[in-house]
Amino acid sequence: MSQKNQAPAVILSLMMTIAIVGTGLWWFASRIGANLPTPPPPTRTLPNAPTPKPASSIDFRF
Repeated sequence: MSQKNQAPAVILSLMMTIAIVGTGLWWFASRIGANLPTPPPPTRTLPNAPTPKPASSIDFRF
């Protein structure tokens, strides 16, 4: 008998298990009315608003 590499099957089964458990937790949390975190709405910038300087720019003026 030849020995086969079982790593891909193990990784795939772990990913499927995590997905199933995560989906179940999400469904259960939504059923009990848990206030799950949601991303904030996108902010709109004004057309003439000044653009902020990048954090890497250093001003050496005193």
